[in-house]
Amino acid sequence: MQIDLGNRRFWLILFTLGLLSSCSTLKNWITPVATTAMTCKLFADEFVKSPVNPPLYEKRAQACKPVSDPDKLANGVYFLDGNCQKAVPFYGETFQRYCATRMVPGKIQQNTLGNPPGWKYYLPGKQKSTAKKARYETPWTLSHGTQVKAGVIDLTKETRPFVKGVEYRRVGNCSLGMSIYKADPLAKGLKAAMIIHGGAWTYRGTGASIGNEATAPNFTKRGYVVFAPFYRLIGNQSGPEACRGVTGKAQQADLLAALDWVLARGGNYGMKKGTPIDLAGQSSGAQSAAFVALNRPQAVRKVLFLYGPTDFPFFIEESKPGGLWPDAKQFAPSKAALITYSGQTAQTVGQLNPRAPLMQENDFPALVAKNRGKAPRIFMIMGDADQLGPIELPVRLCQAYGGKPLSREKYQPPCNFFQKWINAKACSPKIACDSAGSRLQIVHGAGHALDLKCFHPLVAQIANHVGNAPLAINPFCPSGDKKGEAIVEEALLEAYNEFFTP
Repeated sequence: MQIDLGNRRFWLILFTLGLLSSCSTLKNWITPVATTAMTCKLFADEFVKSPVNPPLYEKRAQACKPVSDPDKLANGVYFLDGNCQKAVPFYGETFQRYCATRMVPGKIQQNTLGNPPGWKYYLPGKQKSTAKKARYETPWTLSHGTQVKAGVIDLTKETRPFVKGVEYRRVGNCSLGMSIYKADPLAKGLKAAMIIHGGAWTYRGTGASIGNEATAPNFTKRGYVVFAPFYRLIGNQSGPEACRGVTGKAQQADLLAALDWVLARGGNYGMKKGTPIDLAGQSSGAQSAAFVALNRPQAVRKVLFLYGPTDFPFFIEESKPGGLWPDAKQFAPSKAALITYSGQTAQTVGQLNPRAPLMQENDFPALVAKNRGKAPRIFMIMGDADQLGPIELPVRLCQAYGGKPLSREKYQPPCNFFQKWINAKACSPKIACDSAGSRLQIVHGAGHALDLKCFHPLVAQIANHVGNAPLAINPFCPSGDKKGEAIVEEALLEAYNEFFTP
């Protein structure tokens, strides 16, 4: 394993975040605003300038002039051409504001991220909402997602996507927002992708939102308009109070409503109508993406599935005494989250009823078998050392796609520790699940969030999750080591360049 000991900022941020998250005295002394400002200051030097294309223009002194720094623009009407003919509503978002909203848990993030009533700017006539009609909508701004080298794919030289927010659903007092990403706000006839954020069905912020920001540019650069819905959350740790405390059933309803919204209104934002949608998700977002795909197979084309659960009934059965994972400490955060997600009363996962309707609806191997030949194709990437979920689950889903018997055995890597250093790829098999292109890339030694770059300060922030319960993510190198990181990067590029290509 190669550790960049020279990256002093990584160690400084790791130490600072650990101190802030573990020391109650400091938490009481330092205000949330100061904590946010301190953390964002540490991250500021990690951001680099990424190109903006098409560039923005404004009218000044009766002339059409290029904008020098779009992130500092006031809310108003600007233009995408040198003749100031292609108008676009736009506002600038500084890095500090972006960081407070997307990267640091706190009141700013809680009140604004995915919460339309808390947004700063709205289009004229789109600043109100009623129980019968969702209306909130923002002007365009520029995403900062390409400006950080936190992912295994370096996006810093890619064009920054434009992004806006819309309200797609209201449930009681809960207003649900959706981010829309495009390379060009005025482009039409685009392919469509829907990204579903992760976060243990519990969180919106930090790792969850950064996952969307890092994934969207990979689609927008390839001719997609990207829709990223926020949904109601289990537990009470994250998001507006009105959008918390639900079960998985409510989340599923939100995500199916989001798909319906995209199918009905996506054409207003450049999507080519009548074409199936591609889905992508990480962690619990991958599970949600697979649920949507397998329950609406006629509306979905392909799925990029990154390190998520696939088979709740099997996971429940094998968490009982005598099963594959009887130890309560093994995958403990996921087991606790699944109990809350299920809505059942249980002390352990093994006490859940695997035959309950919600659990059966998330038995993806059974759904694939039911829709033989009609299930959307899937590209799965997962590590065999994932701290939040067993590799056996995607292996079983891969077998279901191929019509093979489902294994109940523990996965055994095809090589040992020493053989890995001779041929890392031989230890990380890529399995063809079916003849239609579905596949599973197993990354030996990789853990959860394996698409994050080794030894990057933002990984330390996501792993520590300041203000939230810690996630079981390796703060140093989620992909295991630099060889694993290279395998993950190759698999992701294969997904974007080949798998999603018609």
